[in-house]
Amino acid sequence: MNEEPQSILQEIYEDLLDHAAVKKGTASLVHESKIDVIRTPNLVDKIKEDMKAVAERFLSVGLLKSLNGMLVLDKDEEYDSKTYNFAGLPDLMSEFSIQTAGAAEIP
Repeated sequence: MNEEPQSILQEIYEDLLDHAAVKKGTASLVHESKIDVIRTPNLVDKIKEDMKAVAERFLSVGLLKSLNGMLVLDKDEEYDSKTYNFAGLPDLMSEFSIQTAGAAEIP
């Protein structure tokens, strides 16, 4: 039997897919690293009443914040910002790189 040699890429295909998934997931997490939270009284009722008006309201809040660094809220609304710590991400990326290199028999 004459079998053709298998490409190194075929041999490590799953590891490459895992590495790419971790890289993509990490990029997504970094994009979501800061989330603004606005608590609005009776929000569900307001959405039921006029969803378009609620969406326009929060789009303008976001626009003012991004353009002027200013957040304009009703006095009964509350603002909070959530941030995430990604201290372990470089280690995670490094470990997947090492595993991928190992699968390819690259030191």
